[in-house]
Amino acid sequence: MLVGSAQQYLSSGGRPLAEGDPQAASSPYSLTKVVQEQMGMMYLNQYGIESIFTRSFNHTGPGQSPAYAVGSFASQIARLELVGGGEMHVGNLDSRRDFLDVRDVVRAYRLLLERGEAGEAYNVCSGVSVRMGDLLGKLLEISTVSDSVQIHEQKLHVSAVTDELVGDPSKISNHLGWAHEIPLERSLGDTLDWYRSTLEDTH
Repeated sequence: MLVGSAQQYLSSGGRPLAEGDPQAASSPYSLTKVVQEQMGMMYLNQYGIESIFTRSFNHTGPGQSPAYAVGSFASQIARLELVGGGEMHVGNLDSRRDFLDVRDVVRAYRLLLERGEAGEAYNVCSGVSVRMGDLLGKLLEISTVSDSVQIHEQKLHVSAVTDELVGDPSKISNHLGWAHEIPLERSLGDTLDWYRSTLEDTH
């Protein structure tokens, strides 16, 4: 199985993206995912080496690196809880993304390995987009410092930001019976709790 990315697609203006939508490499990262899929198809067609492709949208959960948005939010909030508040530095809060809990993603991958069809691509997504600022708000609501944090948003160049990416999970749902089970609120709470426990272990 070759794990791809939602970034293989371009923004659709809010319409859920299906596997038949055109791929377009808009960054070096997305280019590697498009080429990976093309190589997988070449090896399947020429040598019979079977591959299944995922186009995985954003996912999060306990243990996520602070290099990613939710991990960054949660790690900063956990640290601010220790000192009673302060400043947070975040990226674009107006973009919208389709999030899954990583545990639901792992279930999808297992089903694909067991019963996915070689040569086929499958979106792994929820079908719902969420504004990044709303994710941050939900994390702050369950924190102990919701009224003591100042948000500093980094303004990115417009060409660096895709406004919305949301996927259509119909194919994996219809073919394999998969559906996400873990609510976003639980994913956020578990991620914040993981960072809290990590900080406790270092003090």
